[in-house]
Amino acid sequence: MKRFLLIFSLLAITFISQSQKKWDGGALTSNWNDAANWYPDGVPIATDNVLLDNSLYASSYTVNLPSGAVTVAINTLTITPAVTSSITLILPVSNTADPGLDITATSDALILNNGAVLKNSSGALSGSGISITDTFRINNGGHYIHNTNRGNAVIIDHLSHASGTELGEFEFDDPSGSTTVSLTGNTFGTLTLSAITSGSASYIGNGASVCNIRGHLNINAGASFSIGMSADLIISRDYNQAASSTFSLQNSNHNNFVKIAGNLSIAGAMIESGSGIPTLELNGTSIQNITVTGSINDTIDFKINNTAGATLLSNLTLPYRYTITSGNIILNDYDFITLAINQVNAATLTSNHIVTNGTGALTIKSIGTGPVDFPVGPSADSLNTLTVTNGGGKDYSLRINKGLVPSIAFPTYGINRTWNLKASSVTQGVTLAFQYVASDVNPGANPPSQAMEILEYSGVAWSIINPNITPTGSYWVTSTLSLTIPNTFTPYAIGKNGGWALPLDYIISCRAQKKDNTGVINWTVNSCAEVNSFEVQRSVNNSGFRTIGTVNPVVNQTEFRFTDAALSNGTNLYRIKVNRFTGSIKYSNTVSLVHNCNEILILSLAPNPVHNMLKITVSTGRQSNVDFKVHNMTGSLVKQWHSNIAEGNNTIEMNMEELPAGVYTLFVSAKDANAVSRFIRQ
Repeated sequence: MKRFLLIFSLLAITFISQSQKKWDGGALTSNWNDAANWYPDGVPIATDNVLLDNSLYASSYTVNLPSGAVTVAINTLTITPAVTSSITLILPVSNTADPGLDITATSDALILNNGAVLKNSSGALSGSGISITDTFRINNGGHYIHNTNRGNAVIIDHLSHASGTELGEFEFDDPSGSTTVSLTGNTFGTLTLSAITSGSASYIGNGASVCNIRGHLNINAGASFSIGMSADLIISRDYNQAASSTFSLQNSNHNNFVKIAGNLSIAGAMIESGSGIPTLELNGTSIQNITVTGSINDTIDFKINNTAGATLLSNLTLPYRYTITSGNIILNDYDFITLAINQVNAATLTSNHIVTNGTGALTIKSIGTGPVDFPVGPSADSLNTLTVTNGGGKDYSLRINKGLVPSIAFPTYGINRTWNLKASSVTQGVTLAFQYVASDVNPGANPPSQAMEILEYSGVAWSIINPNITPTGSYWVTSTLSLTIPNTFTPYAIGKNGGWALPLDYIISCRAQKKDNTGVINWTVNSCAEVNSFEVQRSVNNSGFRTIGTVNPVVNQTEFRFTDAALSNGTNLYRIKVNRFTGSIKYSNTVSLVHNCNEILILSLAPNPVHNMLKITVSTGRQSNVDFKVHNMTGSLVKQWHSNIAEGNNTIEMNMEELPAGVYTLFVSAKDANAVSRFIRQ
């Protein structure tokens, strides 16, 4: 009997020493010290386990700890609201005790579950307001608010790192306007920096050990955050920065990393206020969204190190540098502007580049002598780099399309890409190098050693601006002439040398005729309303185009003529450069005259497409006996004839009515000379 009484007594002592107190709100107040608010009645004591839930009080409620130099000591505290409720516990600023809340259990002493809020507004002169002997666990959806200027390091040191606490929120809402946040070597779930109480709050953090934020980092309106860490700040989920906020990634001389594995959203200002060069690195494992409606400033190295890549949901401007380590950045319809691009591993750029899959473009600022590469492609698996040399210090913007856009008459003789390029102002003397791969080459443009030419779309028609270029390396075509880059987006393409990809009808149409050892160049325009002047440009034997004369427009006149009295031996190429009042430039088609040599050129095939009679205009430097042969797309000879043509330009009419509909190649040959062109039979 005595043994039974002893065991009962021990159990009773254990129950009493570890009893649970639950909130029932019986006093109809929010005061912790009202005994009737508890079940069983009575204010919790040091050995009690306190549970704030909705089992006895159905709706949301707030509990205020006592004012004055009063310490509330308990064993454990757990706040567990019902699914649709919230429960808030406040240590008020009127509490001056150190600590005002003392939780002594050697386990998960303080637990905030989903919907729970613990607001520490302690008015103590020292300490941290809350003392925790063991672990402070903020489960996902739980929320701790450090609303005091008391220390935070001790509380942070007790944070639980258990799974399920990544989205438990530790919020700073400093009432004094300035707080040092304990970062070095510490781990948070979700960290939020606010300025609700003060309207403007400054948070500073330093350290030589990594700080891990396993959830989100939120910098709210009115808050500024400045770190001087020599170690990394690692954010495992999203970075969210509100408008009217500032984040300095480095306020000292360290070259630290801020690594973000989730989405990036910046509506405030991200800066570097020290002498170091911090790196903002996106290093997630799935596609990361980038939204920057605020600004990134100063010398911040922006890096993508994520094989899944990132995508823009707004324009992005980088004043310093973009570093490509791993992964594409997809522009969609947004612009990406940077001062420089650092290619860590150029060999992997095929899968790690800038994707211009919409109307968005890549801009690189202040390109000088160069060369400067634009590692851009129209899709994640397609790279078509453009290199700009002698950029004149201007900004250049580029986007790339699959296909030849606007459409071109014979795309089969071109590279299946369009480079859309502009300079910040019209710039002369520029060299461009275009890169493509074998899969980008349309059938008629093979092999890669085939001479190519650069085409430019004037807004009205495509024209040749640099003929006869031999590709180098892995399908690179580099301009051999100095080019003029307009200040509006202008399409550029690569075609088989000889005008194979060009259509034969132009709104700005140029013709040439040999007369008495001179060259007569005629051109027709649909309007002179916006024309400042016409320049007649000539290229001799595929040399660079040079202006040999200028003709002023005449109101209501649409046809013009210029005589070249100094024909050179060989091939004379002509084009008309149209200078507009707006500063933009257009070019006519390129035409040819052969003088004092055995060369033969096909000047035009018209109409093209043809139904029956085809007019073939050819030019030769001497009287010649000429063979004409027509082959279909399989290479079979389907028509041939012979003509005797005179020196200069000649037009021969031939009936093609018997040919089936399709694309045909015309071969014209004379002694020591031949030419090739193509036409469509409809």
